[in-house]
Amino acid sequence: MERAATLTGYILSGRPVLRDASAQPFYSEDNVFRLSYWTAEEVSQLKLTFDSLSESHLRDLDPDWGALPSTQEATNAAFNRKSGLIITVA
Repeated sequence: MERAATLTGYILSGRPVLRDASAQPFYSEDNVFRLSYWTAEEVSQLKLTFDSLSESHLRDLDPDWGALPSTQEATNAAFNRKSGLIITVA
């Protein structure tokens, strides 16, 4: 669960490419744009985590039910394609 929280946190914080996010976090020049990604292995981990949680636990992660449905949909699609995901927020 902790790993899933770290991975989903990258959506808002961004994730640098080719370096450790905890040692050298991602910073955008305009402080708005965010780039992140999940590898195919991380997508699988997230899918398994999401599938193992009850709806009430999922609501605890996203009380307003705003981002989680889209996140699950994208994760499921990437899992079915055996691919990772690139995520941008602008």
